[in-house]
Amino acid sequence: MWILRDITAHKQAERERESARNTMALAEMSTVLAHEIRNPLESMELFAGLIAEDPAQTSEWVSHLRAGIRMLSATVNNVLSIHNGANPHLASVNLTACARSGLEFVRPIAEQAGVTLLFVEGDDSLVIHGNENMIRQMILNLICNAIRHTPADGKIEVSTKGRSRQGAIHALLEIKDTGCGIPADRIDRIFEAGFSGTGDTPGLGLAVCKRLVNQHRGEIRVSSRVNRGSTFQLEFPAL
Repeated sequence: MWILRDITAHKQAERERESARNTMALAEMSTVLAHEIRNPLESMELFAGLIAEDPAQTSEWVSHLRAGIRMLSATVNNVLSIHNGANPHLASVNLTACARSGLEFVRPIAEQAGVTLLFVEGDDSLVIHGNENMIRQMILNLICNAIRHTPADGKIEVSTKGRSRQGAIHALLEIKDTGCGIPADRIDRIFEAGFSGTGDTPGLGLAVCKRLVNQHRGEIRVSSRVNRGSTFQLEFPAL
């Protein structure tokens, strides 16, 4: 006995569901790219203005612009890697050197906002197993996030240090601001993709940081007090 069943409608429905999934994935990736590219572009625009204002420092600003272009290229690759779930290429990275260069890259944005940006402590021996471009992207996201939430005349401090944990040395990067702080009922959601405390950003920067930290077998933590400021910590196994 043969039983025949027309599955044309079922196949068509499955194709439509797959197309919808692909469209949603593309929209998500496009949104992440737009958000992650904005931060480097803001710095590069400011460096271009500094070239026009102070020709004597042209070589320094051009160097920063070239670094920004490389960062944009790396950002695109990183977002694609996150979306595809690919494992990043890891190598030995000096965390303190990354923190210092990341801080200098966004300094013009802080100056424009009237926020003081300081590197207060650094251990130059801190080396981790990581992807340098991704580490820089985390630092850029966190500092730019701090700038957005810190009023004029406020301060952001960046530091790196080693700590012993369960018999192993870990590298700790800390970014501390004197901004508006995070309400207790929101602090558990800040790493969710799409969540924005102010509503004026896509709410992806911290979510991207969380993903990148996880890919480096690290941890990200935050402590905050309303109207007193926030402190973000990135911790990675040290080499």
